[in-house]
Amino acid sequence: MQSVTTRLCGLAAVAAFALTAGAAHAVGTAAGTDITNTASVTADVGGTPVTATSNPHVVTVAEVIDVDVTLLSIGNVLVNTPSAGQVLTFRVTNVGNGIDSFALSVNNALLGDAFDPVFASVYFDANGNGLYDAGTDTLYSPGLNDPVLDANGADDVVVFVLNDIPAALASGDLGDSELLAASNTGTGAPGFVIGGAGEGGTDAIVGPNGGDDQAQGTYQVSSVALAIAKGSSVADPFGGTQPVPGATITYSLVLTVSGVGSADVTTLSDAIPANTTYVAGSMTRNAAPLTDASDAPTDDADFGVTTPNTVTVGLGNLPAGGPPETITFQVTIN
Repeated sequence: MQSVTTRLCGLAAVAAFALTAGAAHAVGTAAGTDITNTASVTADVGGTPVTATSNPHVVTVAEVIDVDVTLLSIGNVLVNTPSAGQVLTFRVTNVGNGIDSFALSVNNALLGDAFDPVFASVYFDANGNGLYDAGTDTLYSPGLNDPVLDANGADDVVVFVLNDIPAALASGDLGDSELLAASNTGTGAPGFVIGGAGEGGTDAIVGPNGGDDQAQGTYQVSSVALAIAKGSSVADPFGGTQPVPGATITYSLVLTVSGVGSADVTTLSDAIPANTTYVAGSMTRNAAPLTDASDAPTDDADFGVTTPNTVTVGLGNLPAGGPPETITFQVTIN
């Protein structure tokens, strides 16, 4: 059992930790480190120098237990209703001063949102790319592979929380999901001492976050609608507007995106009608000319006049409520 002096020194270390630690990455002397010093005295006794030394005094640094959980997903994660395996991304960091392991859990019964996501699973980022990769990343099994992390913010793990989204939700509905991480050594009020539970048998002292932490992400139901309107104008060889052989038809395709979210990797195509011939170089996007040759594989480019006689344009990612996209091209009547 440690002395009262050592225990008080440990508590003083916690106070210093609380004052100097940032929200995420604490730096402190490693748990179990011995702080040793010896005092000495010299004097002149009757003309003779005399020295004396004290006994070595040893204070062993106690272990501070703490963790930081941070949401990495940017903004609300847009989802459909229903949908499965929607991902929120978090980082779990050990900000204590000793190696520790952490139990993870997910709480979806949060107040203030429109719906509760349905918990599916938790995965660790196995290849370090920060993106969830089905079949590659490691499934978390509570108590079996709790993350073991080095001290002082030097080690962290990226965690993917997968939830299912219920059916019949309204566009714009929000659903919150929270990841919690708790030290397996113990939790409690900051400064709470767990005797002998630290590295090397030192005391473990709960840090400023209480030995556990949580962060919350939000899903937003996205309901995107696409609408396309097609019109045309005719110019005949005689200066009129009659659809006779040799006349030119200019087709206009106007695409609008409404709702919440975005239409991603959008591609528009229109077949050249029978009994007509495409007018080379006549494609435009929002009045800017497009080439007839394919500019694929980019998402936001014209794919050209493809076989069999189809105009295809890649429009990329279009946010709902954005300006309409207008594509035009011409054909002549055979």
